[in-house]
Amino acid sequence: EELSYFPVDNSTSVINNRATSQEMVRLRLCLEKITRNDETIAQSIPLRWMALLDEMNQKRASEDRNYIQLGVVRKMALGVGIPQHNEQDQALSLFHARGMIVHLTATETLKSMIIINPQWLINAFGKIIRDRSLHRLDAGEFQHVGLDNDLILAFQKGVASRDLLDYLWSDEPVEFLIDLMKRTMLLSDWGYSNEPSYLIPSLLESGFDVDTVTDTGYKFIFDFSENFLPIGVFLRLVCLCVAHAVRSQENIHGLAEPVLFKNFLSIELESGFILYLREDARCQSIIVTLENEKHAALGLKIVQSMLVKLDADVMGSGLSWVTLLQNETNGGFIAEYDARQQNLAPWYTEEKHGSQKIQSQNINLDAFFDSLS
Repeated sequence: EELSYFPVDNSTSVINNRATSQEMVRLRLCLEKITRNDETIAQSIPLRWMALLDEMNQKRASEDRNYIQLGVVRKMALGVGIPQHNEQDQALSLFHARGMIVHLTATETLKSMIIINPQWLINAFGKIIRDRSLHRLDAGEFQHVGLDNDLILAFQKGVASRDLLDYLWSDEPVEFLIDLMKRTMLLSDWGYSNEPSYLIPSLLESGFDVDTVTDTGYKFIFDFSENFLPIGVFLRLVCLCVAHAVRSQENIHGLAEPVLFKNFLSIELESGFILYLREDARCQSIIVTLENEKHAALGLKIVQSMLVKLDADVMGSGLSWVTLLQNETNGGFIAEYDARQQNLAPWYTEEKHGSQKIQSQNINLDAFFDSLS
């Protein structure tokens, strides 16, 4: 009863596993109770909104469609008595919140398309993000089309060429899928090669031995041990760091190429601003090290803002962590609140970036990265 999760053994069928069957019943009852107590479930909505949803579902069923362009949906809405764009957007927002469709509005590319078959997204992402030991790709096929080196690069360095994505997503809206993966922090631009390419950290297979780390510098820790560090959080943080560096590279040429492992990142965020990021799964923590003291305060603000944005935009604000800052005097770590009260150097100073608050929630990624500059 004290568990914070429902243990389910999916290696056997529910019918043949009495314990799993009981857990599934408990899970269903719990979900039903939460749903009934959700005030938004009792929200009254106009019948014309339901008529719009019916039109969209009929489109999916009759034409075997996975997505519809926004312009088409607006014409449907006009036909059922919803002429105003504002009300149309309210209806789409409700359908999205209820999981009936997927409609993101962070960019014009995302806003222009409404997903009416969410399973299609899973299938599309699964063509790129996969465990090769379970879902093998035919190397001969990629060699035949001249993409054998692209395939090797993707799984060795986590860098996928645009040609590779175009091939894997043939007959799919590639720009939309790339934009969506950026928005969900599964992918970022990779500006360290001459050809258009993208970093997809979840493709990285090699791990870095954290026991061999002897790095020195100015450290802080995001400690998730009171709860847990979900799989994928670290890799999404890597995506945000690389995306920030690539944006800096557009203005400051010559940044060093990042060193990447599935649990480690060494990156030059800006010219001379070097940061090390590593995941310690054993301690359920993310350790950040900065080489230069003058970058400590700003580095803390930037990475912490990235984690807050990741939590709000992708994790449903469900993450829980404690930020610990290294005391330069004795090498120990103290809680962020105590460090702030003590005005602990180099993390809290009177300099410009020491007290600067970076907006991270409820803004698109471009605006977010601009706020980091």
